[in-house]
Amino acid sequence: MPQDCGWKYNQNSDPVTKSLKDAVRTMSTPSPYQNPYKQPRSRNRPIQGNYPEPSGVLLLFRIYCGFMVLFSLALIGIAAMFVVAYLSNPQVQNDPDGFIVIVIALIYGGSGIVLGIIYGIGIFFCKGKKGWVYGIVLIVIGMTSCVSWPFSIPLIIFWLKPENKRGITQQPN
Repeated sequence: MPQDCGWKYNQNSDPVTKSLKDAVRTMSTPSPYQNPYKQPRSRNRPIQGNYPEPSGVLLLFRIYCGFMVLFSLALIGIAAMFVVAYLSNPQVQNDPDGFIVIVIALIYGGSGIVLGIIYGIGIFFCKGKKGWVYGIVLIVIGMTSCVSWPFSIPLIIFWLKPENKRGITQQPN
């Protein structure tokens, strides 16, 4: 048993004990959220039909898709030039390595057709949640070419802004 030396410790007057008691009291109060790991539902839901405008990013995305369709058509044109060069030069036709020209033409033409179709769909399908995700995929595909970096990097920055995402995903298709 501790020896009494004449000094009494008053827990109510000690500032450290008071702050600890306050901290325990505030931590023990129930949270207004049901699940602490889940964000609460917003009380400021937009009224049906009152959609925020995505601030011109849809127009920029459609212009971007249009330019990418033109680049795809240029790939198809390059493939056609390879085929014409192969067919018009009999010396290349007789060369065993001349077949590579046709392979290159098929690769350029096939990728031009596929990318042209994909970006052509992107011009019209860019609203709603699926359209927003499709837009990200198209912008990222465009980022694989350094030619489109000046267009795709600013576009993805604006595309990912929360107010633009909200405006694009809440618009009806």
